[in-house]
Amino acid sequence: LSKDNTNSWHERTGGEFNHHNDFFTGRQGQEFASLQESYAYTYALGGMQIINHPGQYWKLETGYKETDKNSPGWHANNFKTYPSLIGLEVYNQGNRRPNDRILWDQILDRTMPERPVYGYSGDDTHNDGQLFRNYNFMLMEDLTTEELKDAMRKGESYFCYEPAGTGEGKAPRITAINVDEEAQTITIETDGDVQWIYGTDKTSTAASSTRSTVVGVGNTFCYKGFQGTYVRAFITNKYGETCTQPICFKDKNAPVGIEETDATTLSLVVFPNPTTSEVSVFMNEYELESEIDVYDLNGKQVLTKAVEGAVTTLPASALPNGMYIVKSGERTAKFIKK
Repeated sequence: LSKDNTNSWHERTGGEFNHHNDFFTGRQGQEFASLQESYAYTYALGGMQIINHPGQYWKLETGYKETDKNSPGWHANNFKTYPSLIGLEVYNQGNRRPNDRILWDQILDRTMPERPVYGYSGDDTHNDGQLFRNYNFMLMEDLTTEELKDAMRKGESYFCYEPAGTGEGKAPRITAINVDEEAQTITIETDGDVQWIYGTDKTSTAASSTRSTVVGVGNTFCYKGFQGTYVRAFITNKYGETCTQPICFKDKNAPVGIEETDATTLSLVVFPNPTTSEVSVFMNEYELESEIDVYDLNGKQVLTKAVEGAVTTLPASALPNGMYIVKSGERTAKFIKK
């Protein structure tokens, strides 16, 4: 997804519509002028999205407010809001933006343990000299689309950067990750040297001094007394670098992984929210109902409209300010009219 319906993309800032990879929807990518609408549409279609080269639009040395576009806080809020948004590239076209790993850790600082955000390595190939430097290992039982979807949703993968791009996958390989709950250790079997990363720190007050924090070295990480919400492994050998996905620390009774986004389990998504005029209701196209009803908090039906497809637009300008419940079949969502 490269440009929005106003053609506003910008090389340095992303404009209104940063580059993304969209999976399993067949989208063309210029339906909307808002990233959030795009996220909601992919969610409604049962697909997934990965942010491309976020460091093209984000600068380590810039002091951002939490809500500023492209800031770690802004990304974190989007990841928390849209289950279709599963991850981001932390290597792109070789390693042209090394600070993207720092951005990833800053996002994880804000989303973990409730919301994992998965890393990817993308060739972004514009010529054959850029081939084979970036690749991902998807951990799948069978070579099927459903297994690939499952691996992407659950972060069952790891990813590599190999500067020489041999095409032989010579960056460190991972053969096993073992957790010993009694000893409180995580051990990686690999052919590289391992560092364990959690969060970021600063060597001075300058934003540009921020670095990802090394909290352990060696194949085994002992998490006894560890207070972090995640840890990830960074592995090197003479050929390249490999990263694991974040390994989450949380209540063992809590659900693991991103909320399921299969076609049969999606809820309604309403955008924008709050609204002043109209709202778009995004609903999975494989499980459409015949109509959408809107109720006030007293249970009075104030609006009804036939479903128009994956996206149905409802007029809201005449509604009094307040909160409303959108209902279609057994699924519900809320929005605020301002």
